Amino acid sequence: MVNLRPRVRCPACRGPISGFDIKAGKPIPCRSCGAYFRVAVWYHNLTSWSVFAIAVGLLYALGVSGWPLALGAALLWFPVYVLWLFLFGHILPLQLEECMPPDVDLAFTRGLRR
Repeated sequence: MVNLRPRVRCPACRGPISGFDIKAGKPIPCRSCGAYFRVAVWYHNLTSWSVFAIAVGLLYALGVSGWPLALGAALLWFPVYVLWLFLFGHILPLQLEECMPPDVDLAFTRGLRR
């Protein structure tokens, strides 16, 4: 059976992070050290724009142009995204960066940094 969930290690302690803990836009907890991470912004942007370019390029190569190209790219984007993440995840694993825990008051932490 193929596991589509990425295998990710904590950048801080190298402990395993469950693929089930990775949710878009939410902090990802490390159950080993308690740190929180998120998908790196550059990684998210790279995958999103790559998938869009692949969808548009594929449709353009098939001779689609104009508004059908835009509509087709919007419809084709998600299936290509799933396939791309599966393949791309083996070339460049998911990159994480530290973030604040979900229950931290940002106004309080900004006051501490001054």
